[in-house]
Amino acid sequence: MVEFLVAMLVTAALVPASAVVSRRWGAVATPRADRWSRRSVPRIGGLAITAGMLAGAAVGPLTARVLVVAFVGILVMAALGLADDLRSVPPVARLLVQGMLGAGVGTLLAWRPELTSGVLLVVALSTITVPLLANATNLVDNADGLAASLSAVSGLALAAIGAVAGLPEASAVGLVLAGAGVGFLLHNRPPAGVFMGDVGSLPLGLGVAVATLLVVVGALDGGRADAPALLIAVPAAWAFQLGDLAMVLVTRLRRGVSPLRGNVDHTSHRLMRAGLGPRATLSVLSALALAAGSIGVVAAASRQPAVALMLVIGVALGVAAFEVLLARSVPFDEAHADVARPRGPTRRAPRRPTEGSEQG
Repeated sequence: MVEFLVAMLVTAALVPASAVVSRRWGAVATPRADRWSRRSVPRIGGLAITAGMLAGAAVGPLTARVLVVAFVGILVMAALGLADDLRSVPPVARLLVQGMLGAGVGTLLAWRPELTSGVLLVVALSTITVPLLANATNLVDNADGLAASLSAVSGLALAAIGAVAGLPEASAVGLVLAGAGVGFLLHNRPPAGVFMGDVGSLPLGLGVAVATLLVVVGALDGGRADAPALLIAVPAAWAFQLGDLAMVLVTRLRRGVSPLRGNVDHTSHRLMRAGLGPRATLSVLSALALAAGSIGVVAAASRQPAVALMLVIGVALGVAAFEVLLARSVPFDEAHADVARPRGPTRRAPRRPTEGSEQG
């Protein structure tokens, strides 16, 4: 638990400093047509998350190889996120960097003296998983505290799965992730005093991916009997990040809108338009994510592929039904995007053409 405490305390201690740095660098979110917030808020508070994750990883029971993966991965994602926060990085370039990082992460985590099909599978999964979870986490940074809360829940679920499976490094990375999320959340329960920005959401997504991949590598190493159950269980830990991503992609494509353009049409935005306040929205989504993650832990603990498959299919169907029902019950109308926004300043800055941390 020391890695959790260190990540939490360092993150919490540095959030106020990150807000000061944000203002000095002019990194302040102003109200925009494609963002929910109606306030001017410092937007690179994720610098504290990066520092907290690095500190937590440094004290955790990680081998040199995993420590290198954690440090390099967090720093690369933080640098990419900071560049996007301050200058804006084209989506193709972002994905290219994330994909290359994913391939490197997978190679370092799974490499053995002689490459095997299992190692190649991990590299392929990592090349997909790192960009997927980094961007899914980035996209749920669209309401006060949501990305930090969902990342903390995912971290706790992956830590529990690692503990059940006897994989201490997966547990350690999950606890680092959870600690950083909780530390940031201490300052940012609605209304948030500082946004994390891409410099915070991308390292959190990297943490989700690395903890997931450590479970995968552990499951494939040594011909474990419970390997299928572990592989099936891990997606439940981040089901709601993926559910929001899928809902947004499908609904935007159906409206003929670019999936890469930011907008206030996410799960959290629809819940608030349906009448929930920001704190209630955060509580509902966090509770649902915790339930899904807990089912994933039960699936891993069952050690039975059939049981794990039924449980995780139930989670997938539940998340899909929730997102479909919400999308149909609270349809997004481009012409009425400002309906049910929080009150505040109405000055708008020009739209950016690409999606980023959608709070600010």
